[in-house]
Amino acid sequence: PDYYEQGLARFIKDGKTGFHNKKGKVVIEPIYDFATPFRDGISKVCIGCSIIFDKNGHEETKGGKWGVINLQGKVVVP
Repeated sequence: PDYYEQGLARFIKDGKTGFHNKKGKVVIEPIYDFATPFRDGISKVCIGCSIIFDKNGHEETKGGKWGVINLQGKVVVP
């Protein structure tokens, strides 16, 4: 399980990332290939990106189209 930031935690369903609140209610549908935890009311999200692991097991996100969403899931930076 993910940790909560600003009352929301990420979850993955069918390979897509979304956010739920502490009651388990989905607040932002899982439509993103990756999303950062919320900080200062925003999350960086991508569609079409891939998660790559290096030889040491460190994760890196590559490619895709990136944007920023707010706590309600509204795109604030396309």
